[in-house]
Amino acid sequence: VASTRGGRFGIYALLANHPESFFPLVADSFNNIDASYSPDRTRIVFSSDRLGAGNYDIFVADADGHDPVRITSEPAMDIQPVWAPDGNRVVFVSARGGVRQLYVMRADGGEVRQLTALTGGAEGPAPSPDGTAVAFTGYPLGPTGQSDIYKVPLDGGVPTALTSTRDRSESRPAY
Repeated sequence: VASTRGGRFGIYALLANHPESFFPLVADSFNNIDASYSPDRTRIVFSSDRLGAGNYDIFVADADGHDPVRITSEPAMDIQPVWAPDGNRVVFVSARGGVRQLYVMRADGGEVRQLTALTGGAEGPAPSPDGTAVAFTGYPLGPTGQSDIYKVPLDGGVPTALTSTRDRSESRPAY
């Protein structure tokens, strides 16, 4: 979980049988958010502003939070990283084109590819268990407008709207 119990946002682990105990993984003098364990539970990926100016980049660390390595270095905010089921790729949200969109990259930060280009942007990636697609919240009309659930092939392709309800908003898909 992300918590401000240390003054700034930090990443903590909780045990199911002791939810009142927060164990710090990445809790330091920077904001650290959006943590996700790798499928084999040996690493975490997270967003942090540790390099200044409130700009979030993506880091990979050991599962206990040690040895963080920065894997993005864009001037735009990179947030909401999640592992693909193969453990070799990370899907994330970036505003590098001006509007938040989904991107995928190797877990070492290489081979970054944009997955979406919706007018209003995209967020909340949720890779399918078989690793073929990513469900997400998309904003077809603008970043503050109505939202729908979409999916896009993880290897790239055209996003498909799974919902199309102009009179309401849907968000936060999960498999």
